[in-house]
Amino acid sequence: MKRILNVAEKPSAARELSYALATKQNIRVREVGSRLKVYEFEFDLNRERVTMIFSSVAGHIKALDFHEYYRCWDSCDQLALLDPSKTPVKEYVPEDKKFLENSLKNEARSCCKLFLWLDCDSEGEKIAYEVLDICQQENRSLRIPSNVKRARFSAITAQDARKALQNLTTLHYPTVSMVSTRQEIDLRAGAAFTRFLTKFIQNRFRIPLKGDKNVILSYGPCQFPTLGLVVDRLLTIRAFQPRLFYYLELTISCESSYAEKYVLTWDRKHLFDRYCCALLYELCYSSLLRNNFHTTISDVKKTSKTRRRPFPLDTVELQRLASREFNFSSDKTMKVAESLYSEGYISYPRTETNIFPSTIDLSKLVLLQQNDPRWQGFVQKIMECWSHCSPRQGTKDDKAHPPIHPIKAAPKRGFKDKEFEAIYELVTRRFLACCSIDAKGYETIITVKVGFESFHIHGLSIEEAGYLQVYPYEHWSERVLPTEFEEGTSVHVVSLMMKEGSTSAPKPLSESDLLGLMDKYGIGTDATMAEHIRKIQNREYVTKQGNFFYPMALGLALVEAFEACEAYLARPTSRSEQERDLRQISQGSRDASDVLYSALSAFTCNLQKLQTAKNVLHQVFSVHFDSI
Repeated sequence: MKRILNVAEKPSAARELSYALATKQNIRVREVGSRLKVYEFEFDLNRERVTMIFSSVAGHIKALDFHEYYRCWDSCDQLALLDPSKTPVKEYVPEDKKFLENSLKNEARSCCKLFLWLDCDSEGEKIAYEVLDICQQENRSLRIPSNVKRARFSAITAQDARKALQNLTTLHYPTVSMVSTRQEIDLRAGAAFTRFLTKFIQNRFRIPLKGDKNVILSYGPCQFPTLGLVVDRLLTIRAFQPRLFYYLELTISCESSYAEKYVLTWDRKHLFDRYCCALLYELCYSSLLRNNFHTTISDVKKTSKTRRRPFPLDTVELQRLASREFNFSSDKTMKVAESLYSEGYISYPRTETNIFPSTIDLSKLVLLQQNDPRWQGFVQKIMECWSHCSPRQGTKDDKAHPPIHPIKAAPKRGFKDKEFEAIYELVTRRFLACCSIDAKGYETIITVKVGFESFHIHGLSIEEAGYLQVYPYEHWSERVLPTEFEEGTSVHVVSLMMKEGSTSAPKPLSESDLLGLMDKYGIGTDATMAEHIRKIQNREYVTKQGNFFYPMALGLALVEAFEACEAYLARPTSRSEQERDLRQISQGSRDASDVLYSALSAFTCNLQKLQTAKNVLHQVFSVHFDSI
C-alpha cells in the first residue's frame, strides 16, 4: 500500500486534520520523542487505498543567518553586512528544530508522495518549501514534481480537508522567493543597525533596563516604523497648544410640559473670538426678551437613516475589536484565535479578506448556531429572511482565505478559558451580524431660530434594529423628540447661555489605533503585526499603560536621533514601500535580486548617514541619558 507523508504547520493541526479525514478509532498514533506525535490511517484517495502519515513542524524549521565568521560583531564593518557579495548568508536547521528535521527524514524515507498542509499564507508557503527541501534530501522520488502537492484549505473541517485533497495544487515559488528576500533584508538590516547602535551606546551612556539586561539596541525594519508611530503621537501631544473657544447653548421645553428640557446645539458650533460670541449672545438675548422667552420651531426635517451592517471580519479588524472591547493585546488575540482554529471552532484567523466567496454555504454555517441560547432567536430571524440577507462585500481579498467565521458551535458548557469564550463570541456575533440586515430608523432634525442665530437638535427613532440585536460592539442610541415639535410650533426658552471650552490634544495611541495605522501604512502583515508590537515593548522602547502606548526614553531617543541624522527609517512609509516591492516578487512582476539590491542600497545610505553623524547621535542621547 502506498504511503503518503502529510505535513501540517503545528501538532494540533496535524491531529485535527487526521480526525477530520478518519474516524478516531481508525487512527494509529505514534509518539516521536516527547514532543511530537505522528498519526497514521488508511484513506481512499482517487479510488485507491493509501496509508496517510500525518506529521507536523512548529512554524519555520529553518533559520537564516550569516556564515559563522560574520556572526562575530567585530568581524567586519557594519556596512559590509548590507552587501551580499561581502557577507554571505545561509539557511540552517537550529538545534532546537533538529528533532523535527530527523522526524521528517525518517517519515519521508518510506513515502512515495508528499502533501504539504502548511498554513495558506506567505509564511506557510515558505515553511512548506523548507519541509520539501528536507524531505527531498532523504527521498529522491520527492524531487519529481508530480509527487509533491500543496493542500490549500481555510478551515480544519472534514469538508475543507476533503476538498483540499480533491484540489491539490503546487507550491507557489514566487511567494517563497518573496519571503526569502524579506528574511534576508530583515537579517542584514537588523544586524547592521543593531551592531552600530549598540556599539555606539556602549561605554558612552548609562541606560537603565529592567533586570540589569545588557544594553542591546535592536533594530527591526518593521519594529522601527511601529515605534515611530507611537513617538509621533507623543510629539503631536507635546506640541499641541490648546485654544479657548466660545459657544451658545439653548435649552427649550414644550409649552405643554416645562419639566422635559431639550438642549440645542448652535449651528455655528463655536467661535474662537470671545468678543464676537458675546455680541451674538447679546443680540439673541435681546430677541428673547422681546418675545417673552418664547420662539418658534423654524424647520423640521425627517429623513430615513440606515446603519450598515459590518463587513466580514479580517485579522486586523479582529485584533482592533478585541483590543477595544476586551483590552486584549493583539498578541493574545492571535494566540487565542489560532488555538480556536486548531481545535476546529473558527476558520483560519490570518486573512486580509473581507469578502465571502460565493462558494461558501453561509446558511449552513448560520444554522450551526441555532441551538446557542445567546443568539438562538436571532438565527431564526436571519433564516426567515435569508433570501435578502447576503453579507456586505468588503474591498479586500488576499485570494488565500475567506473572512474569519465560526465553523463549529461552541461547547454546550462553554469554553473553560474566558479568553477563548470572548474571542469565539466576538467572531460568531460578527459573522451573524454580517449575515443579517441593516438597522433602519428615522432621524428628525429640529431647528429653532433666536434672532438671526439657528440652533438644532437631533432625534432618532429606530424602526428595525437589524444586526444590532446580535452585535453589542456598536451602539445606535434612540432619542425620541416630542411629536408636538412641528414647524411653526411655539416653544418655551428655558435658558440661553454663553459657554467656553478648549480644544484638546489627541490621546496617546491605543492598540486599536496603532493596528489601524500599521494596516494603513502596510507595516508588517496580518501575520506579524502583533509580533512587532510585542517586540517594541519587550525591548523597552514603548510601554503600555491601560490600553495606551507611550514611548520610553530609549524609544524616544532612537527616533529623535534617526530624524536628526536624516535617516528616516522610523517613518511609516519606509517599510510600506519595501512591502510594495516585495509583493511584486510574489506577483511575478519583479525579480527578487532586484528588490534585494534596491532595499539594501537604501539601508546602506541611511547607515552611512548615522556613521558620519555620531556627534549628532551623542547630542540627542545626552538629553535622555547620563554619560558614563
